[in-house]
Amino acid sequence: MPRTPPRRLLAARRLAARRLAAWRLAARRLAARLLAALCCAALLAGGAGCGGPAPPAVTISGLRWIVSQASYDRIAAAAPGLAGELLAARELIIVRTPAARAGPVPDGAVPAELFRSYRDFAGQLRQGTIGAGVRVVVYDPESWPDTPRQERIDPMRYLALFARTATARGYRAVLAPGRDLTLTEGGACEKRRGERVGEAYVRCGIPRSAAGAPVFVIQAAPQELDLPALHRLVAASARQARAANPDVVVIATISTAPGGVPAGSAAMVRAAETMRPYVEGFMLNTTRATTPAALAFLRALPTGPP
Repeated sequence: MPRTPPRRLLAARRLAARRLAAWRLAARRLAARLLAALCCAALLAGGAGCGGPAPPAVTISGLRWIVSQASYDRIAAAAPGLAGELLAARELIIVRTPAARAGPVPDGAVPAELFRSYRDFAGQLRQGTIGAGVRVVVYDPESWPDTPRQERIDPMRYLALFARTATARGYRAVLAPGRDLTLTEGGACEKRRGERVGEAYVRCGIPRSAAGAPVFVIQAAPQELDLPALHRLVAASARQARAANPDVVVIATISTAPGGVPAGSAAMVRAAETMRPYVEGFMLNTTRATTPAALAFLRALPTGPP
């Protein structure tokens, strides 16, 4: 007849079994963390993510779009069907400058006027010369002569002032500050030595200017062909904008020639897919010469459902 193990031996076996179970659970948790880290690395490299819900699709109908009047007219002339799909999207804002006003925008589109300086916006408000029917105004301060130096030196002040003034006058403000504002010598957001423009833009908190605006545009196009850098910029900027204003609509620029380098439709689609988890739409920048690339990009996107 076999002997019953002593109580001390049974207790030791039970303790060893518990420790083994705890070790196995810890090992599974560590493996899950490593897998998640590998998935994040894949996402940064532009690959598909893993785990959790799938990222939202990049479709024409499911997005908000901002285009210039000239770009829309070229798309409509070359591909009326694509122009119709843009009009049927969640929103299409057609932007004109005060000097290039044409006739009314197509039915279904939202007319907007672009200002590169608060000074010009305030002047037109005083003169009552903003286009009839315009309900959206876009502020695009950048490191160029059209934006007065004072506005480039203290961009946060003027972004807030533009949004506050526009709202008080019944306009919907769209803020689209250039990242190159960080190149303004002596400016509040001046880039530090060894710092990249995008890093300075985020470090200074320029996207937090979304606190006073219903729409904020991340000027991401210059990073379009560098997907890891694009991901970092758009994710960090969108996070700042929404922390400042949970209701803000975040848009990102996408270009047919980022930094003057032509981008094919496949590269543009990859950039759009990289940005889509963080934005509700795109500001499409094109030129007359790159209109075919814009058409190829739009044709590469599914039309719906969103």
